[in-house]
Amino acid sequence: KQWYQRRVAITAGRAECMRLAQELETTFEEPPKEFTVLKKEKTLRNQVKQLIKERQLRIREAINLRTQEGELCARLGRIPEYIQSDTVLSKHQVKEANTRIGFLTAEKNKREIKLAIAAKDILELWTELNIRARNEREEHIETGNLDSFQLSNENMQWLEQMKQSLTMTLEENKKLQKSLMTKIQSLWTRMELPEEDQKKFLEQHTGFSDQLIVKLKEEVVIWFYYCCFFLI
Repeated sequence: KQWYQRRVAITAGRAECMRLAQELETTFEEPPKEFTVLKKEKTLRNQVKQLIKERQLRIREAINLRTQEGELCARLGRIPEYIQSDTVLSKHQVKEANTRIGFLTAEKNKREIKLAIAAKDILELWTELNIRARNEREEHIETGNLDSFQLSNENMQWLEQMKQSLTMTLEENKKLQKSLMTKIQSLWTRMELPEEDQKKFLEQHTGFSDQLIVKLKEEVVIWFYYCCFFLI
């Protein structure tokens, strides 16, 4: 009876080895024919344990790959490939997943560099234009919390457009500021405004913000009115 039970155990062990080996895309070694029944049973039992351990490692690998890809896709604003956490991935699937993760990692690194450069440029432009953050996306830039800024295609495009728009605004405001100050100083000269008052105004009205441009335009109107009224 014991001999029969061991023969059944050998058959079951061999079947389990074949099933696991097929699932893991690997092989197992048949016990040599000269082994005793007891040694054959023990050999197959040990191989089953090794294959189960390998299966567990593969499942953990699938979980790890799924986590890595999920985090990268969340950072990049993309939808990850679906990898079941309790799945034993084939060698081909592991290779594909690692290839995707490699691509996503390289893309993340590239976009993070672009983000850092764009954020620095935007902050400098905001300073010159006296602009503060107006929404959550801009707050990430203003506070330097770039790790929370999603590197999606939309956001990367927004960064480029924001930088271009601010650059154009600054260039336009610089031209307007120069033109308006020339007009103001000309009107000051006509009105013989003391240099001390001129210096005080210039010290209080620096930069190239939209608010300053509005103020300078108002100043032109005021001094033009004075010239028309007092120099008639």
